[in-house]
This record gives sequence, structure tokens and C-alpha cells, in this order.
Amino acid sequence: MAAIAVSTSFSPAPILTAGSAANGATYIQGGLVPGSWAQVKGIQLSNVTRVWTSSDFTGLGDNLPTILSGVQVMVNNQPAALYYIDMEQVDFQVPDGVSGTVSVQVINNGIAGNTVTAAAVTSAPGIFPNVVNGVNYPAAVFSDGKLAGDPGIGSGYRNARPGDSIALYATGLAPEPARVLPTAQAIGGVTVTVGMLTVPADYAGLTEYVGELQINFTLPQQFASMPAGIYPISIQVNGVTSPSTINTMPPAEIVLPVQH
Repeated sequence: MAAIAVSTSFSPAPILTAGSAANGATYIQGGLVPGSWAQVKGIQLSNVTRVWTSSDFTGLGDNLPTILSGVQVMVNNQPAALYYIDMEQVDFQVPDGVSGTVSVQVINNGIAGNTVTAAAVTSAPGIFPNVVNGVNYPAAVFSDGKLAGDPGIGSGYRNARPGDSIALYATGLAPEPARVLPTAQAIGGVTVTVGMLTVPADYAGLTEYVGELQINFTLPQQFASMPAGIYPISIQVNGVTSPSTINTMPPAEIVLPVQH
């Protein structure tokens, strides 16, 4: 009788790192606002590295993909929309309706991993960072199309100047629809602090991009009489302030370079 070959290979279960479920802009544990971006880290989370592509939306209408290459994230047993997957990190959108302490679990090709917990809240504003040469600049665009950052980086960057109109990009200001393509809508009561100066936002609201909010503000003219340099920047809404220091590697402030 011929021998029968039996395969014993299997895909290992995903293993999430305790405390790794974090706000998608600040990378700080918790701060999971419905509709905002979040991330979780571990090992064996995915067999591939990629972001969503147009093919992932085929047949979904206005809905967002909740499975990428066999990877799923469950938040309180609700499927989350996914944007990015790799072996050690998954970026997901926090589902609607979650609150308090929530559980997060990754499933890789049908194999479920452990769960980790994090706090879901109604406001946890975070400015997306643009990390260049180890400096956390804000994801910010001037009206001339240039990005906020040391002009030595390249021609697409410049320092802020008094009176500049600046668009910041953030997540987690307030709950927003999840797992569907968003429509723009305004959010009131948002302020921006640069250094020690706080100004009301000229506009704040959802963009057409999933989980992303835009905050427009004008850099105060008072900076014309202040030293040029880099200033910490934060945003505030509903009595909650975005952290000036975020958990990049290593943790550091988000700073706006200002010149006269």
C-alpha cells in the first residue's frame, strides 16, 4: 500500500501586542473614536504588505472593504474597515457605536488571534504627523500648495509665516460614519494652538477621505514680533486637546516651523 503524504503545515495565529490598539494619528493607546483611524500591532498579522486598492471596492457600492488579503479586524465583534496591513501592523477604522473599553482582534485567513483592549471615546483629536529626518511636522498644507517643514527638505516644503492660511489634517475630533464613504460636513468649536497662541479654526470638518478631518486656520500676526523657530502645535475640540508629543520612534513633539 502506498504511503499517504499528510501535510501538517498551518498558518500561525496572529498575536497582538498588549496595549497596541492606538489612535491612528498619535499612536497613543486608546483614543478610538468611531469613524476615526486606529492601529494595532503584533506579529503574524498578515502574509502580505499592502494598502487597499480600487479592486478592494469592487461590488461594495459606498461601503469600505473589511477584508484585505484574508485579514480582518473585529472591534467588539464588529468588522472594521481596513486600509493597511503587514506582518506587524494593521490600520483600521473604528466601527460605529462602540464606547467604553472595547476588544480588538485580528483574523488572518480564518485564524483568529488574541484580543487586546483599548478605550473608545467621543473625542481624541490627533494631528497626522509628517515625519521627515526624525522631526514630527504636522500634515499641513499652505495655500500655495507647499507642505509645512524645513525648506532644506526640498522645494515642496517651507516654514509658516504670520498671516498664512494653513490646512491641517487630523482624525478623532468627533464620531463620524464608519465603513462607508464619507461626505464632507463641518465641525464647530475647534481651536488651534501654536506655541502659546490659540486661535479659532477658520473651518473644521470631515473631508471626502475616510477618517480624515481638515482644520483650516490662520497663523497669528503676533508671530511677526516673536522669535523664528519651531513651535509645538495642537488642536482642541470639546475640551480635549491633541497631544503635542506623539508615539513616533522615538516619541517627540509635533512642531510647526515659523519664520518672519
